[in-house]
Amino acid sequence: MIARSLTKCTFDGFSVKGSADGSFYAGIKIYGGSPVISNNLITENTNGIYIEGNSSAIIRNNTIKKNGHASSSVVEYGIICISSTPLITNNIITKNDDVGVYIVWEGSSGAQVINNTITDHPSDGVWCNEKCTPTIKNNIIVHNVTGITAIYNAKPRISY
Repeated sequence: MIARSLTKCTFDGFSVKGSADGSFYAGIKIYGGSPVISNNLITENTNGIYIEGNSSAIIRNNTIKKNGHASSSVVEYGIICISSTPLITNNIITKNDDVGVYIVWEGSSGAQVINNTITDHPSDGVWCNEKCTPTIKNNIIVHNVTGITAIYNAKPRISY
C-alpha cells in the first residue's frame, strides 16, 4: 500500500506481506499526510512501514515482524521514519532482519515512540540518526544487539 498525503484515512485490520526486494520497498509506504495505520500484521516485506514527506501518521496496535531479507547488503527496518513526525504507539515490533525502528534527520524531531514492545533484532531496537530528537517513552526494548543508538548529533528524549 502507498499512501500519499492522505488525511482522515484509516488502514485497519489487514495482513500486509511480501513486498519486492529493494531498499525502498515496504509493506506500507506513507508519503505525507496523517493516515492511521492500526491493527495490522505487517510481515515478510523488505521494510515493514516506510514513512517520509513530513507525515504525521499514527501507527498503532500493529504487529510488525520478520521484515527484511537476511541476504541483503542494505539495512532494513520494521519501521523507517524520514523527516516525519509519526506517533508510533502500542505496536509489537519484533524479529526484523536489522533494526526495529529507524528515525533520521532533524525533520523527524517530533516523532514519538511510546508504549511499544521492540524485541529480537540483530542490530538496534531503535536507531536515531542525524540531528533528530524523537521522544522514546515507556517502551519494552529487549533482546536487541543494542537497545537504543543515537549518532550524528541525534538527541532522543528517553524516559521510562
